[in-house]
Order: sequence, then C-alpha cells, then structure tokens
Amino acid sequence: MKRFILTAFMCVITIGLSRADEKIITRDVNRLPATSREFIAQHLPGSPVSHIKIEKGWFGVKEYEVILTNGVEIKFDGDGHWEEVEGHHTALATTFIPDFIVSYIRQYYPEASVFSVEKDRNRYEVKLSNRLELKFDNKGNLVDIDR
Repeated sequence: MKRFILTAFMCVITIGLSRADEKIITRDVNRLPATSREFIAQHLPGSPVSHIKIEKGWFGVKEYEVILTNGVEIKFDGDGHWEEVEGHHTALATTFIPDFIVSYIRQYYPEASVFSVEKDRNRYEVKLSNRLELKFDNKGNLVDIDR
C-alpha cells in the first residue's frame, strides 16, 4: 500500500513538473486579460498584435508577452498589468508612464524620446533615445542615471 501511494504521488509530481513551464503562442487577443487588451487599445492603438506568448506555471499564467506588428513588446503579469514596454528604438507613447517621470523627462531631456519602460513594485526604469537610463522610485525620486 505504501508503495502504491508513493508511486501515485511521484506520478502526480512528474505530471505537474512537466506542465509547470508551459508556453503557448497564439494570435488570439481574447486570450489576454481584459486589463491587457484595454492597455493596448488605449496606449498603443496604432499597431495590431502580431503574436502573444503565454507562459504558464504551476498556479496559472505567470506572464503574457505581446509583440505588436511594429516591433513593440509588452510584458504583462498574470493578472494583465503591464510590467515592461520595449520599443526597440521606436519612440513610445507616454500616456501610461507616471506623470512625475514624464515631467522630469520633459524638463531635463526635452529632445529625448522614451524607448522602453520597466516597472516593478519599488521602481521604474526608463530608457531614452539619448541612451540614458533613468531609474525612479515609486515616490517620484530619481535614484540613478546610467549611460
């Protein structure tokens, strides 16, 4: 009996591990959470979705990566909130970027465009067309500048 329970437990673990990091590639925008679809429609309306990578983990979707036809990439967390927008040397709209960051860029680097933005719980990292990387905390303080 112990051997049967151990064997059954090992089978469940093996099946779980084999499905833990499943990736799905699709073009079906309806596979995205409503929050992600609204973000794309509101802030990046000019380019249709080329394809979507859905990364699943043990407890559901870990991440969505959306690639638009103009090359812009957007990463969303499992709930559909944006984590990173990468323009690949294409100027991005700034409508989704917090006002304190946009104001700072307009004041100190008015000629620069935003090429990418990444956020996590404690900070924002913004890459500009002039090759500067600005790092801000959540309170709007500039904490670092990299070249």
